[in-house]
Order: sequence, then C-alpha cells, then structure tokens
Amino acid sequence: MRKQERQAIILKLIEQFEIGNQDDLQTRLTNEDVSVTLATLSRDLKELHVVKEPVEMGRAIYRVMKPMAAPDTHHFQQRFSEVVVDFTQVEFMNVIKTTPSDGNALAALIDELDEIKITGTLAGHDTILVISPDRQSAIELHEQWVKLLAR
Repeated sequence: MRKQERQAIILKLIEQFEIGNQDDLQTRLTNEDVSVTLATLSRDLKELHVVKEPVEMGRAIYRVMKPMAAPDTHHFQQRFSEVVVDFTQVEFMNVIKTTPSDGNALAALIDELDEIKITGTLAGHDTILVISPDRQSAIELHEQWVKLLAR
C-alpha cells in the first residue's frame, strides 16, 4: 500500500473514532487490512500534523491540527517596530528587549514567521531569546531586523 493511501485511512479513522494511542490506531488499521509498524505510524502522525487533544480528565485523543494561516509578516514588522527597545546578536542567538509585557506576544509572532534562520524562541515579560541554527543565521537575522527598524 502506498504511503498516501495509508495516511488517508489514518485520517479517516481519526475522524471516525476516538483513538487515544498508537496501539489502538494500529489495531484499527489492521482491521482495515493495513499493516504498519509503530515507527512508521509515528512518522505518519507527525507528517499529518496529528496531535493529542484532551477530551476529559486524564484522557486525550488524536486530532488533526488545523492548518495555520499564512504568517502575517506585515503585522510582525509593525509590532516589532512598536515594541522593540533594543536587540543584540550573541553567537547563534539574538536577544531582544521589548517594552514591558510585550515579550511573549512578539515571540509568538516571531514563531509564526516559520523563518529558516530561527530554531526557536524563549520569551519573558520584556525579553526574547531567539535561537538560530548557527552563528551566520543569527547574524543575517540581526541584519534583517536592523533594516526593519531603519524604515
């Protein structure tokens, strides 16, 4: 069976039944005459953006994550210029200081950019740590943001 066919059946089963773990899903796939290892099933779930959603106390079931809207770069650029007080690049990171209470909100916008130069963010009240995969990416990101504030 082709991967696309198997994944289509997985999506159908997740929509049809309240499935709480991979063993249950694997059993249901077997009932559909689909043989799959747990390792392959795990990769399929990741590729399909399947997450566990709590439904009641101590119980969660698989759900397909809703696709996010395209990142709003204009909104990010506007907020960046409004709330950034200072930022500096240190090795493979950029540290951003924001106005009080704006760190977490701006970090969420940075995360939504899905920028290849950004591995992840850590945010607090007025500080954001933006981690890049390497020093060069952090430098390029810093230069990109310097230009953004110069506008």
